[in-house]
Amino acid sequence: MNIRNMQESTAKPAAGAEIAFGPGHAPVPVGQEPYLPFSSPAIFWRPRCVVDSPMLAQVPYLFWLMETLQPDSVVQVGLGDGLVYMTLCQSIERLGARGSMIGLAGADEAPLLPERFQRDHDAHYADFSVLARNEPSEAGALVSGNLDLLVLNAPIPEDQVATLTEEWLPSLSERAVILVCQPERVTRHGALRRSRITPPGRPSISGPMSAGRGQLDVILAGRDQPDRLTSLVPEIGDASTQIIARQVFSRLGEGLVDALRREGLARELRERDADRQRLSADIQQSRAEASALKAESEALQEAMTEANRRLAELETTSSAETARVVALRHENAALKSERNRLTGEVARLEEDAVKLRGALTAAKTARASADVKLKDLRAQKAADRTRHKAKIRALHDSRSWRITRPLRRLKRLLTRQRGG
Repeated sequence: MNIRNMQESTAKPAAGAEIAFGPGHAPVPVGQEPYLPFSSPAIFWRPRCVVDSPMLAQVPYLFWLMETLQPDSVVQVGLGDGLVYMTLCQSIERLGARGSMIGLAGADEAPLLPERFQRDHDAHYADFSVLARNEPSEAGALVSGNLDLLVLNAPIPEDQVATLTEEWLPSLSERAVILVCQPERVTRHGALRRSRITPPGRPSISGPMSAGRGQLDVILAGRDQPDRLTSLVPEIGDASTQIIARQVFSRLGEGLVDALRREGLARELRERDADRQRLSADIQQSRAEASALKAESEALQEAMTEANRRLAELETTSSAETARVVALRHENAALKSERNRLTGEVARLEEDAVKLRGALTAAKTARASADVKLKDLRAQKAADRTRHKAKIRALHDSRSWRITRPLRRLKRLLTRQRGG
């Protein structure tokens, strides 16, 4: 069953059904019920903007109030989560945009409306709605003419209450209504609300009209009020009618809350279904990865077997290599001993080389001295040879040398014969 059908089945019982007025009241057969001031299409309007808000269950009541009041000018102080303001804007649009809306955001409300609500506001309501960030004391210039509906939806400090009572309340029209959302939050104390906001002698519809976390106080500030609104005032209207009104508005409000809850559950189910599909895909992928890992494990097992075989071979080879290493160590020790011996021999040879270098240096020095002497001797020999040649030449040239020539020849012949 959709929300509209559920609401219609709640507000319009079937023939033969009974409407309960509450504890202590007897049921009244359908067709004999008292006049219902709220019977209108507005209570079945589907809200365009829905959010999980304490005021969500009050939306059908707000739609009915707007249809009942038909306000020309509406001012809301405090935008909060935006639900109340957007509901009032939708009401004005559905009523033919006969009224104007002014929304005053508090200093700590940033942005003015949630992003989704802001887009809807600018698309559908900007031609008759103005949003501003002003204190009530600074926003009087925005209000033109008499004010038909003043909505209080933000905590009001003491100084702002004075501004409202002294500057805004006097500008209310004769058919004006003050709508206080969550009164204990807005005015902090009930005595402050009664003494400073509610005009003296004017009635109000207090208490939760719908079930839920929110609560609305409707203060009939003007003296010209529609009958179906005054019929809900406890001191004026019929108690049975008021009980039925609260029942119907409560059921309709609960329907919106349940619809939002079901939508959230459906969204959660969709998300869970998407998660399930992702999980299924992940499982498939995991299975594929498991198969791949199994194949890889088998390959690794084979590789491990081959590695063990090679390890056994290496261990066998290692024994031989170990023996070889031992032999090499012995050989290395022998080489070290030989190296030490050779090192000593090299040292001795180096000492001998040093000595030989000294001897060589001395020999070179002696040779240089001998060369000098040899040079001198050669020079002396050359001189002696020159003198000897001169003497021989002189001897040959002498007369005695020529006289003795036959004798010298004979002597050479004898010498040859003896040698032969």
